[in-house]
Amino acid sequence: MFFKKKMVLPHRSSVAQSVDPHQAYTDLLMLDNHVCPVPLDLSTHKADKSLVIFIGGAMDDIYRPLYNGVFVPYRLRYANNQDTAYTTHASIDLAIAAIKYWHDAGQKICMVGHSWGGKSVLKIARRLEQKTSVKIDLLITLDPVSRRILGACKQTKPTIVNEWVNVFIDYKKASMEYSNVVARLGGPWGSCTHADTNIMLSYDEFGIEITHAMAARMFEEVEQYVTAAL
Repeated sequence: MFFKKKMVLPHRSSVAQSVDPHQAYTDLLMLDNHVCPVPLDLSTHKADKSLVIFIGGAMDDIYRPLYNGVFVPYRLRYANNQDTAYTTHASIDLAIAAIKYWHDAGQKICMVGHSWGGKSVLKIARRLEQKTSVKIDLLITLDPVSRRILGACKQTKPTIVNEWVNVFIDYKKASMEYSNVVARLGGPWGSCTHADTNIMLSYDEFGIEITHAMAARMFEEVEQYVTAAL
């Protein structure tokens, strides 16, 4: 079962109260900790803080590695300093609407995409590049994948993006763990030629493998970039 398109705005009921944990988050945009119906009406929101928007991949429809592992704890840590939003790779139009609103309010913007969400943040940036004057201060891709798009790792950085940081799994060393298999089938980008920074991960200092599903562990490598940019 899927949500109809919805959006979340700050300072209302909690996600736990307003979101069925058994439903997928496709076609859903969350701002801070609650959901509002679409079409979006952001006119009552101040947008007086920088925006960090997290875009989950296909796994987030069920397992939610980005939502549970990154978005929720990040929101709790920085609620007083930043606005946070979350959606999945299927809800590009909702993400674009929120980004435009925060940009028009003069706020800085960061996008973080995991897996297919990594593909989506680049797609969002390119659509904004073509039709708006929006600027993205920081774009982060966490082990991005797509359907074997030829030359995905060589695509150029959108001109509206100030800095692009790419984190990727070394699939030459990665095991056949389930999420790694899914990523291999999806088509991992690996190191991206035109990213400003590429960070390759394989095993941590304790010898524990870092897999495609471990969005939280990947985000640990780049969280400092977000706080510095915003």
